[in-house]
Amino acid sequence: MNAFQRMNTALMIDESRKIFKVSRQAFVDPDILEAERTQIFDKCWLYLGHGSELARPGDFVTRQVGGRNILFARDGKGNLKAMLNTCPHRGAQVCREKHGSAKSFQCFYHGWVFGLDGTLRSQPGETSYAEDFKERSTSNMQQVPRFESYRDFNFICFDKDVESLSDYLGPVREYLDVICDQAETGMTIVGGTQEYSMRANWKLLTENSIDGYHALTTHATYLDYLKSATGHWPRLHSRVRPAISAKAMPFSSTRLPGAAPLRNGFLPGVRKASASFRAFTTACSSGSARNAPTASPPSTATCSSSPTLSSTTSWR
Repeated sequence: MNAFQRMNTALMIDESRKIFKVSRQAFVDPDILEAERTQIFDKCWLYLGHGSELARPGDFVTRQVGGRNILFARDGKGNLKAMLNTCPHRGAQVCREKHGSAKSFQCFYHGWVFGLDGTLRSQPGETSYAEDFKERSTSNMQQVPRFESYRDFNFICFDKDVESLSDYLGPVREYLDVICDQAETGMTIVGGTQEYSMRANWKLLTENSIDGYHALTTHATYLDYLKSATGHWPRLHSRVRPAISAKAMPFSSTRLPGAAPLRNGFLPGVRKASASFRAFTTACSSGSARNAPTASPPSTATCSSSPTLSSTTSWR
C-alpha cells in the first residue's frame, strides 16, 4: 500500500454520529510526508522572509523552507536574492551561519567563493578549469525556481510553472494590505527570536495553532492577563467554530474594503481552499507525536519566530 492509498484510510468521518478521527499513522509515516512535499510544498508559494530583515547590502539569513536550505540575501545593488544554500561543486552547505552580513560566501569544503548574488567569483586551481567556466550558469549557486514579493513579504516556489504570487494570494492580499497600511513608514521585523522544537510533523503544529479549544486550560495565565488589560474575557473559539472568525476580525463588519463578504469567517475562495487543503493534509504526514507509535523514525519540526511577523518551519 503506497502513501496515497494510506491517506484514504487515515480518516474516519461519520457526521451522523459526530465522529471525526485521524489515524495515528498519519503522523508517523515518512512516505506520507514525502508525498505532501511533492504534492503540496513543491507546488505552492512558501513564505521566506520580510525585506526589512535584510536592511543593508550584504545582510543575509539562512532558513529551512519546504525541506530545503535557503540563503536569503541582499546583494551589493540592494536586490533581494533567494538561493539554494548548496555549493554547485560537491553539494556542501555554503553559508553555515543563521544570519549576518558578508561581502561574499565561501564554501568550506573546497574554498569556492561566491558573490552576494550567488555568482562564482573564484576557486582554487582556476587554471585547471575551462576558460569560460565562470560564465557557465551551472558554476553559480542556483536561484530558487520562482521568487516574488508582495508588500515586502517575500515568497519562493520550487515549481517554475506556478501561477503568479499575486494570483495565488488572491483576496488574502487585502488582509496583508490592512496590516501593512497601519504604519506610514512601513513595517519592520522586530529583532529577536524564540526557538523551540518538538518531535512531531508540521501538521500537528498547525493543528495546535488553530485549536482554540485548549486555550482556557493551557493558556489560562495569558487569558487572565488579557482580562486584566482589557477588563473583559476574550472571545474563545469553540471546537466547531473556524479558527478565523468574523467576530475576531478588528473591523465593524464582516467585509474588508473591496473584498467579497465573509462567510462563516472566511472569504469564499479562502474557505474553499482551506477546506480542500485540510481534507488532504489532515490525512497524511509523518513524525512522532507524544502518544503515537514509535516504529518509524520521527521527524523534527523546528520553528523560529520573531514577536511580530517572522515564522518558519523546517523538517530535519
